[in-house]
Formats: sequence, C-alpha cells, structure tokens
Amino acid sequence: MRGVPIRHAAGKLSCGNKSAPLSPEGGRIKLRILADRGSLEVFANDGRVAISHGVLLDTSQPVFEAGSGPSPRVSAYPLKSVW
Repeated sequence: MRGVPIRHAAGKLSCGNKSAPLSPEGGRIKLRILADRGSLEVFANDGRVAISHGVLLDTSQPVFEAGSGPSPRVSAYPLKSVW
C-alpha cells in the first residue's frame, strides 16, 4: 500500500475507511499522527478525536505529505524501536 489518505472535509476527519466528526478550533485543526509498521494513529485537537487504522505501510514511500491549507506546518520526529 502506498499510503493512507487523511482528510478533513465537511466537518469530518477521515483516515482510510474510518471517519469521525471534527470541527476546527480557532480556525485550526491540530493533528498528531503516529505511524508504525502495522498501524496509523490519528489524534485531532489534543485527543478530542482519535482514529486507529490497521495498515501495512510501504516503507519505501514517505509516510505522509503535507496537504493543502493556508499554512500547513509539519514537524516529524522519528521514534526509536522498543526492541
């Protein structure tokens, strides 16, 4: 699988085939995305919305790409293995 789309439209956050209602707070949406070998965890607006999606990511491709919006900001931090 190349990637999993994470989208916000019409008051709804979607990750793969799962979705949950989400409204911007102060005109912004804050996302924290954790990618593992077998899952994506998406937390929006400090955990008010959480979506877990089981997926095998293609490690030869980027995990995510910054999307649209007036000024998307992205910070990425690699996590060390627990093994």
